[in-house]
Amino acid sequence: MAELASRHGVHPNQVAAWKQQAKEGIVASFDLPASDGQLIP
Repeated sequence: MAELASRHGVHPNQVAAWKQQAKEGIVASFDLPASDGQLIP
C-alpha cells in the first residue's frame, strides 16, 4: 500500500481507509434486494 500511496501522493492510511470502504461497498451491493431481475447499467 505504501507504493500505491506514494504514487498518488496520499498517506498510506488513506489508501487503507479507501480499501476498507470499497470492501464494505461491495458487500453492501450484494445485500440489496433484487428488484425485477434486471441489472442496473
